[in-house]
Amino acid sequence: MFFSTESNDALVALRAMDFSHCIAYGRELTRRVSNISDVREEAVYGLFTEFRPLLNRESIRDYADRLSQLGRSDFRDTVDLVPREWHLDSETRDALIDFLTQRASFVADNIEDWLYGPEQQNFASLDGGDE
Repeated sequence: MFFSTESNDALVALRAMDFSHCIAYGRELTRRVSNISDVREEAVYGLFTEFRPLLNRESIRDYADRLSQLGRSDFRDTVDLVPREWHLDSETRDALIDFLTQRASFVADNIEDWLYGPEQQNFASLDGGDE
């Protein structure tokens, strides 16, 4: 959920976003969700040019550290919030927990390099290339 002013009436609207495409890429959510190629996806989505100046390396490290501390039980608690009406069987729920746990670890280990590695030198210069 987020607030948006993208309307003709100049009012702020509450918008809902479906992030399931980030996990299942538009396919049905099944136990195959924890596919290793999806866990190890290296693309950084949503990092629009306008956002880059708002990031800094120290914050990225802090968030990566916090992400690395999330464990299986944290993701189980979240997956348990998925409504039963969505008909996710226990195998699919477990696979989703596996995916989220492994993905969090992979992103935590790599996000700094993705944003500030040698191939991103122009990006690093936006925040002074601070260490």
